[in-house]
Amino acid sequence: MSVRTDHSPPRLSDMYGEARLDALYRRAAADRARFEARSVKRPGLLARLASILRG
Repeated sequence: MSVRTDHSPPRLSDMYGEARLDALYRRAAADRARFEARSVKRPGLLARLASILRG
């Protein structure tokens, strides 16, 4: 039997049942939010050109 010496959260592979599903859903929500935030920050090429031409 091994004892964890670090205080990091448990890995998904060490979780079972409802705790594992909750962790997976939280991770998916965080990934989705990160992707949406990244896509909002960068306007497309046409939008950048239009803003430059508008002055």
